[in-house]
Amino acid sequence: MRKLSFTVTALAVCAVSLVAQEVTGAGAVTLLNTGNYSKLFLNGTGILSCKYRGIASNDDYNRVATLSGDEEVVDTPLEISLLSYAAGVIDVRPVEADAILTANNPRLAGLKLGSVVLKELTEIKFLDPSNTAAI
Repeated sequence: MRKLSFTVTALAVCAVSLVAQEVTGAGAVTLLNTGNYSKLFLNGTGILSCKYRGIASNDDYNRVATLSGDEEVVDTPLEISLLSYAAGVIDVRPVEADAILTANNPRLAGLKLGSVVLKELTEIKFLDPSNTAAI
């Protein structure tokens, strides 16, 4: 049963990943790399730049910040990536960020962000050895 649930989960992650893929001009497939993408929003000390924190609404900021262990700070690559697509922030993003998650294609951006969220949830649920309830 454990092997079956892992196989089903792996297939679900692969399916979402395939949906969120984007074919580049050379035919190569690229997925959202939240680590590289989130670096575009950091200041020189490695913290989310005030430019992006200040323009995000308090509701958006607080909603995204609660995803990790620190409920008051947007600090993980996933949180920064999600906040970058919030109202207001999307209008002042760097050009490089818009090339990765374009503002004019919210469906594709949602699929890419959703696949990263599903991947993290799957890792937490099924790959955490202390989570015996998931197994």
